[in-house]
Amino acid sequence: MGNLNQSEIDELLNNLAGQSRPSSTASPASQAKLRISEFEPILEDDSVPADAPRRSHRLYDFRRPEKLSKDQARQLRTHFGLFWRRVANYLANLSRSSVEVELVELDQTTYKEIFTAHGMSVVMSTFQLAGEFQGMLKLDLSQVFSLIDRLMGGTGICSVRPRPLTEFERNLCTELFGKMLSFYAAICGDWTHQIENLETDERLLPRKLSADETMVRAVYDLRLGGVNGYLSLYVPVKSLAGVFGGTTHGLKVDREVRLEDISPVVARLRLPVSVILGETKLAAEIVANLKPGSVIALQQEESQPLKVTVGNQARFGARPGLVGNRMAVTIVGKWEAT
Repeated sequence: MGNLNQSEIDELLNNLAGQSRPSSTASPASQAKLRISEFEPILEDDSVPADAPRRSHRLYDFRRPEKLSKDQARQLRTHFGLFWRRVANYLANLSRSSVEVELVELDQTTYKEIFTAHGMSVVMSTFQLAGEFQGMLKLDLSQVFSLIDRLMGGTGICSVRPRPLTEFERNLCTELFGKMLSFYAAICGDWTHQIENLETDERLLPRKLSADETMVRAVYDLRLGGVNGYLSLYVPVKSLAGVFGGTTHGLKVDREVRLEDISPVVARLRLPVSVILGETKLAAEIVANLKPGSVIALQQEESQPLKVTVGNQARFGARPGLVGNRMAVTIVGKWEAT
């Protein structure tokens, strides 16, 4: 059998497959060119023709509904911008080196994703704001080691392999993350804040919110000396109502209103007031032998005023007396300890 040319090979293959198609007399190069020019991209839906007009809408993801408008995102950039300015000044003074921080990403995510949204070793710290809002701070492990090295007098340039934190490093990180959290709490209106957990393994962190809870993520590009990395802050959307012009559990706006009405509120408070006739100290043996009729000598002298306490605090001095058939005291001045 002699050698077959390309057209004869194509015709033989078509006959074997049961296809009856006239062989092409074009050269192999021209046939390859023809096949490339006839290539069409694969559509996700074969029922939609390739020349159909593109749709001007997008699919809505009900599992991750978009809750942040463009105006809200612009307000949040200003809000989170105040945070990184304070963090930059703090880290620069702490490490005695140049620090550059820049907000590079601001978007929404879910509570479930904040435990897995990192591609490198990081230190994760869960916190609580205003007694009810849960959030998280993340900082690259390489920058944590670099900062600790600078605090210990080193150059800050170190290549430590990812590993769990020692107890000493954990205490330093807890103080570091707590200080950064205090900056954000001050921006929100002097909210109470507390670092709850600090780990390098997300599996060790407790989950306190539902997986679908909507969170806002602010990612900062942090350059600490010669070490680059990222600082991430996650807070729930419902904690940002005050940023959008609303109120969040009445934490800041309502506080100013209550200050105006504090006097009548305090005037109606009921406080425990006690008068101490005298005090003394006895040995346990004497106390055990006390019985009806026993006399206890007090350290209180008759010429000294009695102590009047409000709650557990000594506030006034008084003289004893009677009002009708009831015992009473007369306030003679503020209490002065002798």
